[in-house]
Amino acid sequence: MWDGHTALEHKVVKEPVDCNGFSFCLTFARLPDGQKFFVFHIASNEPLSETVQKWLALMGLRKLNACPHFGQRPCFWKAETVSSDEPWKPHSQAEVVQRAFDQLCQNFPKALSELRKASEVLAEIGLSLK
Repeated sequence: MWDGHTALEHKVVKEPVDCNGFSFCLTFARLPDGQKFFVFHIASNEPLSETVQKWLALMGLRKLNACPHFGQRPCFWKAETVSSDEPWKPHSQAEVVQRAFDQLCQNFPKALSELRKASEVLAEIGLSLK
């Protein structure tokens, strides 16, 4: 399966960045169908709880048990399709993806913390984010 870690063409756009116990990497992949993907990779220095892994799945992130970008540690990734319908669009989308990546690096740990707090509040009334 083509998953952003393996592809016809694959390159690292932004080298792994460490932030608050998480590592982030942005890559570009060209797949057999000709589509291009930007892939976000997220790995943790510690094993992630089952609950956090479920939250990541709800966000559309997929798990890879041995990521080549993070010393074969597990990672979670998501691909974003880059359209080539208009000549200026791929360049524009690349900028958007890179800005989103920068925001992800800065805000991901805080977002997980907020999800944890929300989960605790929901648990008090018998609901869950699971």
